[in-house]
Amino acid sequence: MQPQKITPQVIIISTLFLWISLLSGCFTNEPSKQFEDLQSPNMVVRNIAIQGVIKDKITEAGPELLKLLTPEYPIETRMLAIEALGILTESKAVAPLQKIIENDQRQLAEAAIESLGKIKDDSVVDFLIKLSQDRELIIPVMWTLGQIGGEQAVQVLTELLDDPDKRVKYNAYQALKAMKDAK
Repeated sequence: MQPQKITPQVIIISTLFLWISLLSGCFTNEPSKQFEDLQSPNMVVRNIAIQGVIKDKITEAGPELLKLLTPEYPIETRMLAIEALGILTESKAVAPLQKIIENDQRQLAEAAIESLGKIKDDSVVDFLIKLSQDRELIIPVMWTLGQIGGEQAVQVLTELLDDPDKRVKYNAYQALKAMKDAK
C-alpha cells in the first residue's frame, strides 16, 4: 500500500470545504451533531467534527474516535483522530496507538507516539524503550518518555546523553529537563 501524501491541493480543497461547511451551518457546537458527523461518509464533515471534539474537549467521543483509526479512513482523518485521542487523554487508545506505531507509516507513528505522551500512561514505557532503538523514531520517543516520566525513562534518557548523535543528546537533555521542570 502506497503512503498517502498531503499535497498543497488537498490542503486547499480541505480549507475550501471547511469554509463552505462553516458558511452553510454544517459546523455546530452541539455534541450530538458532532457525534453524528464523526460517522459521516464525507471526509471534510468528519474532519471538522474531529476538530470540534478537540476544541470542545468532548471526552465522550473517545469510542467514536477509536473507530477512525483504521486504514479504511484517509490519513488526514486518522491523523486528526490520533491527535484528538491524545488531547482527550483517552486511555482506551493506548493499545490501538501502539498498533499504529508498529504497523503504520512514519507520519502516523510519530503522531501516535506524541499522543501516548499526552495520555501519560506509564504502561507504555517498556514499549517506548524498545522503540527507542529505532533511529527514525528516537526523538519523538524521547519526548514522550520525558512526558510520562518514571525511573526507567530517566535511565534511558540519561544513557542517551552519551549518544554520538548531537540531536539525540540535545533532545535527551531537553526531555530530562522537562521531567525535572514538571515536578
